[in-house]
Amino acid sequence: MIYLDVTSAASSPVNMGVHRTVRGVYKELAKRMGPALTPLRWDFFHKKYSTLSPREQGFLADPFAAYGSPKSVPTGWGWESWRDTLTRGLRLIDIATCLGERICC
Repeated sequence: MIYLDVTSAASSPVNMGVHRTVRGVYKELAKRMGPALTPLRWDFFHKKYSTLSPREQGFLADPFAAYGSPKSVPTGWGWESWRDTLTRGLRLIDIATCLGERICC
Protein backbone atom coordinates (compact mmCIF):
# COMPACT_ATOMS: atom_id res chain seq x y z
CA MET A 1 0.00 0.00 0.00
CA ILE A 2 1.29 3.44 -0.93
CA TYR A 3 -0.14 6.55 0.73
CA LEU A 4 0.39 9.72 -1.31
CA ASP A 5 -0.13 13.20 0.15
CA VAL A 6 -2.01 15.12 -2.56
CA THR A 7 -3.26 17.97 -0.36
CA SER A 8 -2.30 20.81 -2.70
CA ALA A 9 -3.55 19.15 -5.90
CA ALA A 10 -6.85 17.97 -4.39
CA SER A 11 -7.72 21.34 -2.86
CA SER A 12 -8.59 23.16 -6.07
CA PRO A 13 -8.26 22.99 -9.85
CA VAL A 14 -5.35 25.46 -9.80
CA ASN A 15 -2.67 24.26 -12.18
CA MET A 16 0.63 25.72 -10.96
CA GLY A 17 3.96 23.90 -10.77
CA VAL A 18 3.44 21.97 -7.54
CA HIS A 19 -0.12 21.02 -8.50
CA ARG A 20 0.98 19.73 -11.92
CA THR A 21 3.84 17.78 -10.37
CA VAL A 22 1.67 16.15 -7.71
CA ARG A 23 -0.98 15.25 -10.29
CA GLY A 24 1.69 13.81 -12.58
CA VAL A 25 3.18 11.70 -9.78
CA TYR A 26 -0.31 10.51 -8.82
CA LYS A 27 -1.22 9.54 -12.40
CA GLU A 28 2.02 7.64 -12.94
CA LEU A 29 1.78 5.80 -9.62
CA ALA A 30 -1.91 5.03 -10.24
CA LYS A 31 -0.99 3.42 -13.58
CA ARG A 32 1.69 1.29 -11.95
CA MET A 33 0.12 0.52 -8.57
CA GLY A 34 -3.63 0.54 -9.28
CA PRO A 35 -5.76 0.16 -6.13
CA ALA A 36 -2.64 -0.15 -3.95
CA LEU A 37 -2.30 3.66 -4.18
CA THR A 38 -4.30 5.70 -1.70
CA PRO A 39 -4.34 9.49 -2.15
CA LEU A 40 -4.67 11.38 1.13
CA ARG A 41 -5.24 14.98 2.08
CA TRP A 42 -4.11 16.74 5.25
CA ASP A 43 -6.91 18.13 7.38
CA PHE A 44 -5.48 21.23 9.07
CA PHE A 45 -8.33 21.45 11.59
CA HIS A 46 -8.12 17.86 12.89
CA LYS A 47 -4.37 17.59 12.22
CA LYS A 48 -4.82 14.19 10.58
CA TYR A 49 -4.99 12.73 7.10
CA SER A 50 -8.32 12.00 5.45
CA THR A 51 -9.41 10.26 2.29
CA LEU A 52 -10.61 12.39 -0.60
CA SER A 53 -14.18 13.39 -1.30
CA PRO A 54 -15.49 12.70 -4.82
CA ARG A 55 -14.99 16.39 -5.63
CA GLU A 56 -11.39 16.36 -4.40
CA GLN A 57 -10.74 13.14 -6.32
CA GLY A 58 -12.04 14.95 -9.42
CA PHE A 59 -9.61 17.85 -8.88
CA LEU A 60 -6.81 15.32 -8.70
CA ALA A 61 -7.78 13.22 -11.72
CA ASP A 62 -9.18 15.88 -14.06
CA PRO A 63 -8.99 19.38 -12.57
CA PHE A 64 -10.77 21.21 -15.41
CA ALA A 65 -13.63 18.80 -16.11
CA ALA A 66 -16.19 21.12 -14.47
CA TYR A 67 -15.25 24.08 -16.63
CA GLY A 68 -17.42 24.19 -19.73
CA SER A 69 -16.50 27.67 -20.86
CA PRO A 70 -14.97 30.85 -19.47
CA LYS A 71 -17.17 32.98 -17.23
CA SER A 72 -17.23 36.76 -17.31
CA VAL A 73 -17.62 37.00 -13.52
CA PRO A 74 -15.66 34.71 -11.20
CA THR A 75 -17.77 32.77 -8.76
CA GLY A 76 -17.01 32.47 -5.07
CA TRP A 77 -16.62 29.32 -3.06
CA GLY A 78 -19.78 27.32 -3.41
CA TRP A 79 -21.45 24.85 -1.11
CA GLU A 80 -19.28 22.03 -2.46
CA SER A 81 -16.10 23.36 -0.87
CA TRP A 82 -17.85 23.86 2.48
CA ARG A 83 -19.36 20.37 2.29
CA ASP A 84 -15.88 18.90 1.73
CA THR A 85 -14.55 20.80 4.72
CA LEU A 86 -17.44 19.86 7.00
CA THR A 87 -17.46 16.17 6.07
CA ARG A 88 -13.68 15.68 6.11
CA GLY A 89 -13.87 14.72 9.78
CA LEU A 90 -15.93 11.70 8.76
CA ARG A 91 -13.17 10.56 6.40
CA LEU A 92 -10.20 10.81 8.78
CA ILE A 93 -7.76 7.94 8.92
CA ASP A 94 -5.19 7.04 11.54
CA ILE A 95 -1.98 6.88 9.55
CA ALA A 96 -0.06 5.31 12.45
CA THR A 97 -2.47 2.37 12.42
CA CYS A 98 -2.16 2.06 8.62
CA LEU A 99 1.62 2.03 8.77
CA GLY A 100 1.87 -0.14 11.86
CA GLU A 101 4.80 0.23 14.17
CA ARG A 102 7.11 1.52 11.41
CA ILE A 103 6.20 5.12 12.23
CA CYS A 104 7.88 7.09 14.96
CA CYS A 105 7.41 10.40 16.73
